[in-house]
Amino acid sequence: MRGLLLPLALLTVSAIGGCSTTTESDIDLRLSLERARVAWTSQGIDTYAFDMTRTCFCTGTHRAHVVVTNGAVTTLTDPDTGAPFAGPDSLFRTFDGLYDYVQDALNQDPDALVLSFDGTTGVPIRVMVDFVRSELGDDVRIAVENFVPAP
Repeated sequence: MRGLLLPLALLTVSAIGGCSTTTESDIDLRLSLERARVAWTSQGIDTYAFDMTRTCFCTGTHRAHVVVTNGAVTTLTDPDTGAPFAGPDSLFRTFDGLYDYVQDALNQDPDALVLSFDGTTGVPIRVMVDFVRSELGDDVRIAVENFVPAP
Protein backbone atom coordinates (compact mmCIF):
# COMPACT_ATOMS: atom_id res chain seq x y z
CA MET A 1 0.00 0.00 0.00
CA ARG A 2 1.42 3.38 -1.05
CA GLY A 3 -0.21 5.43 1.69
CA LEU A 4 -3.35 6.04 3.60
CA LEU A 5 -5.91 8.76 3.35
CA LEU A 6 -6.53 9.63 6.96
CA PRO A 7 -10.29 9.98 7.31
CA LEU A 8 -10.17 12.21 10.37
CA ALA A 9 -13.23 13.97 9.09
CA LEU A 10 -15.16 13.04 5.99
CA LEU A 11 -17.54 15.47 4.36
CA THR A 12 -20.12 13.87 2.09
CA VAL A 13 -22.80 15.89 0.36
CA SER A 14 -25.30 14.67 -2.17
CA ALA A 15 -28.15 16.06 -4.19
CA ILE A 16 -30.63 13.89 -6.00
CA GLY A 17 -33.33 15.18 -8.26
CA GLY A 18 -31.79 18.09 -10.07
CA CYS A 19 -30.72 21.57 -9.19
CA SER A 20 -32.72 23.59 -11.69
CA THR A 21 -33.31 26.28 -9.10
CA THR A 22 -31.00 27.34 -6.33
CA THR A 23 -31.94 24.82 -3.67
CA GLU A 24 -30.39 24.19 -0.29
CA SER A 25 -28.81 21.02 -1.72
CA ASP A 26 -27.27 23.00 -4.56
CA ILE A 27 -25.91 25.53 -2.08
CA ASP A 28 -24.56 22.72 0.14
CA LEU A 29 -22.80 21.12 -2.83
CA ARG A 30 -21.22 24.38 -3.89
CA LEU A 31 -20.15 25.19 -0.32
CA SER A 32 -18.63 21.75 0.24
CA LEU A 33 -16.73 22.04 -3.03
CA GLU A 34 -15.44 25.49 -2.09
CA ARG A 35 -14.44 24.38 1.42
CA ALA A 36 -12.59 21.37 0.04
CA ARG A 37 -10.80 23.50 -2.54
CA VAL A 38 -9.76 26.05 0.11
CA ALA A 39 -8.58 23.31 2.49
CA TRP A 40 -6.52 21.73 -0.28
CA THR A 41 -5.07 25.00 -1.59
CA SER A 42 -4.14 26.24 1.89
CA GLN A 43 -1.73 23.33 2.30
CA GLY A 44 0.38 24.39 -0.67
CA ILE A 45 0.91 20.80 -1.83
CA ASP A 46 1.73 20.67 -5.53
CA THR A 47 3.59 17.34 -5.68
CA TYR A 48 1.71 14.22 -4.59
CA ALA A 49 0.47 10.79 -5.66
CA PHE A 50 -2.79 8.85 -5.42
CA ASP A 51 -4.70 5.97 -6.98
CA MET A 52 -7.79 6.84 -8.99
CA THR A 53 -10.58 4.70 -10.41
CA ARG A 54 -12.79 6.30 -13.05
CA THR A 55 -15.88 4.52 -14.34
CA CYS A 56 -18.35 5.54 -17.01
CA PHE A 57 -20.29 3.68 -19.67
CA CYS A 58 -18.48 5.43 -22.53
CA THR A 59 -14.92 4.51 -21.51
CA GLY A 60 -15.41 1.66 -19.03
CA THR A 61 -13.46 1.39 -15.79
CA HIS A 62 -9.86 2.60 -15.63
CA ARG A 63 -7.51 2.60 -12.65
CA ALA A 64 -4.21 4.42 -12.44
CA HIS A 65 -1.61 5.45 -9.92
CA VAL A 66 -1.31 9.18 -10.60
CA VAL A 67 1.81 11.19 -9.83
CA VAL A 68 1.45 14.98 -9.83
CA THR A 69 4.61 17.08 -9.91
CA ASN A 70 4.47 20.86 -9.57
CA GLY A 71 0.72 20.83 -10.20
CA ALA A 72 0.71 18.70 -13.36
CA VAL A 73 0.07 15.00 -13.94
CA THR A 74 3.50 13.60 -14.80
CA THR A 75 3.15 9.82 -14.48
CA LEU A 76 0.33 7.32 -14.85
CA THR A 77 0.94 3.67 -14.00
CA ASP A 78 -1.08 0.56 -13.26
CA PRO A 79 -1.57 0.65 -9.46
CA ASP A 80 -1.14 -3.13 -9.19
CA THR A 81 1.82 -3.78 -11.48
CA GLY A 82 3.56 -0.42 -11.85
CA ALA A 83 3.47 -0.83 -15.64
CA PRO A 84 2.79 2.30 -17.72
CA PHE A 85 -0.93 3.09 -17.92
CA ALA A 86 -2.34 1.94 -21.25
CA GLY A 87 -5.62 3.89 -21.28
CA PRO A 88 -6.60 7.44 -22.17
CA ASP A 89 -4.51 9.92 -20.17
CA SER A 90 -7.23 12.57 -20.34
CA LEU A 91 -9.35 10.65 -17.82
CA PHE A 92 -6.98 11.45 -14.96
CA ARG A 93 -6.57 14.87 -13.39
CA THR A 94 -4.88 16.68 -10.55
CA PHE A 95 -7.02 17.49 -7.51
CA ASP A 96 -7.43 21.03 -8.86
CA GLY A 97 -8.64 19.44 -12.10
CA LEU A 98 -11.12 17.31 -10.15
CA TYR A 99 -12.47 20.39 -8.37
CA ASP A 100 -12.90 22.05 -11.79
CA TYR A 101 -14.65 18.92 -13.10
CA VAL A 102 -17.10 19.02 -10.18
CA GLN A 103 -17.71 22.74 -10.72
CA ASP A 104 -18.42 22.11 -14.41
CA ALA A 105 -20.80 19.30 -13.45
CA LEU A 106 -22.63 21.58 -11.00
CA ASN A 107 -22.95 24.21 -13.72
CA GLN A 108 -24.64 21.61 -15.97
CA ASP A 109 -27.41 21.06 -13.41
CA PRO A 110 -27.05 17.25 -13.02
CA ASP A 111 -29.93 15.05 -11.88
CA ALA A 112 -27.70 13.48 -9.22
CA LEU A 113 -24.37 14.43 -7.70
CA VAL A 114 -22.58 12.81 -4.76
CA LEU A 115 -19.36 14.30 -3.41
CA SER A 116 -17.04 13.12 -0.64
CA PHE A 117 -14.00 15.04 0.51
CA ASP A 118 -11.60 14.49 3.38
CA GLY A 119 -12.83 17.10 5.88
CA THR A 120 -9.31 18.03 6.96
CA THR A 121 -7.26 18.05 3.75
CA GLY A 122 -10.00 18.68 1.19
CA VAL A 123 -8.77 15.72 -0.85
CA PRO A 124 -11.57 14.50 -3.13
CA ILE A 125 -12.51 10.92 -2.22
CA ARG A 126 -15.57 10.22 -4.31
CA VAL A 127 -17.45 11.93 -7.10
CA MET A 128 -20.56 10.49 -8.73
CA VAL A 129 -22.40 12.48 -11.38
CA ASP A 130 -25.53 11.43 -13.25
CA PHE A 131 -26.28 14.24 -15.65
CA VAL A 132 -29.64 12.92 -16.89
CA ARG A 133 -31.17 10.11 -14.85
CA SER A 134 -33.29 8.82 -17.75
CA GLU A 135 -30.26 8.43 -20.05
CA LEU A 136 -28.04 5.39 -19.83
CA GLY A 137 -24.32 5.89 -19.98
CA ASP A 138 -23.97 9.52 -18.94
CA ASP A 139 -23.00 8.88 -15.33
CA VAL A 140 -19.40 9.15 -14.14
CA ARG A 141 -17.91 7.71 -10.95
CA ILE A 142 -14.51 8.72 -9.61
CA ALA A 143 -12.81 7.30 -6.53
CA VAL A 144 -9.50 8.45 -5.02
CA GLU A 145 -7.45 6.31 -2.65
CA ASN A 146 -3.95 6.17 -1.19
CA PHE A 147 -3.17 9.88 -1.32
CA VAL A 148 0.46 10.58 -0.42
CA PRO A 149 1.99 14.08 -0.44
CA ALA A 150 5.61 14.28 -1.61
CA PRO A 151 8.08 14.37 1.28
